[in-house]
Amino acid sequence: MRLKTWSEWSHVAIVDGDVVIEAKGIAVWPMLLVLLNIIPNTIELGGVVRTPLTDFLDRYDSVHYVWIDGDMDRARSLVGTPFDPWGMLGILIKRDIHCVKSLFCAEYVALVATHFRDEFAHHQTAQTILAASRDTEWVSWYAAPLGTC
Repeated sequence: MRLKTWSEWSHVAIVDGDVVIEAKGIAVWPMLLVLLNIIPNTIELGGVVRTPLTDFLDRYDSVHYVWIDGDMDRARSLVGTPFDPWGMLGILIKRDIHCVKSLFCAEYVALVATHFRDEFAHHQTAQTILAASRDTEWVSWYAAPLGTC
């Protein structure tokens, strides 16, 4: 996904106190084998889960916090929603495919954020979530100085 979006960031989640709420899938290869009907879907593909913040931080070499206006009640209510591997595939192959009853990480954050329209949530990536944040230090990283383009 990072290669496709030219991003340093591959995952987004929501911090809720000492817990992270995230849409988390299984490893890519088993997911692809299920999607291609090579193996039966006897494995749980993942979903929106609550992860202790310490466990979340242990999984990554680099984590950056940004501020996005959102609805925490909605974020909490989506826990248990299945993972959407089709939405990620849609981004990779530039097709409007996704499972409307499932979520991948950026789609989940976009649904909870107040400034994304729900019908376009499945088009979002970690990169577009970062670009939409109110973290001025990182937003300025995207904005080239006037006259340099």
